[in-house]
Amino acid sequence: MRGHAGLGEADPLTAAPRLMFVRGPAWDRGEADMQRAIEDLARGLGDVVQEAELPPVFDAALACHGMVMNGSGLDPITADRIERGLTVTSREYLDALYQAEAMQDALAGVFDGVDAILTPAAPGQAPRDLSRTGDASFNGYWTLMGAPAASLPLLKGADGMPIGVQV
Repeated sequence: MRGHAGLGEADPLTAAPRLMFVRGPAWDRGEADMQRAIEDLARGLGDVVQEAELPPVFDAALACHGMVMNGSGLDPITADRIERGLTVTSREYLDALYQAEAMQDALAGVFDGVDAILTPAAPGQAPRDLSRTGDASFNGYWTLMGAPAASLPLLKGADGMPIGVQV
């Protein structure tokens, strides 16, 4: 019966979520303010959060995402991507697609025992200049793998601007 927990099982509709805190391949691009805030959040959530590293296949996530995004289906506004995309060979593009598939396969194992991954949404606080969205490296590789991601403005940076937490 949907929503009915058996003897000794937690009801999935009322149980606390099981979260995994992942720094991810773009962590080193992050500002210290963001890193400190999200680490404090993960610690503050207590036992519902476990910390984990992604498997080594994810080491290529940023490069792979850039390769695929610069390869096809580009919006005309992203002229810089077009320029970079022109330098991508078909072999490099196909290799990036194969790597993305390997990451998708590995992602199933990452979710064993957890309901969601808690990770930064951006390298720092939101830009004050609303004409741009900022660096997408922290969410781009999740998009590459087809993983759903939501950014929640749960934290505040030193300037009072939101710091996004991605789930």
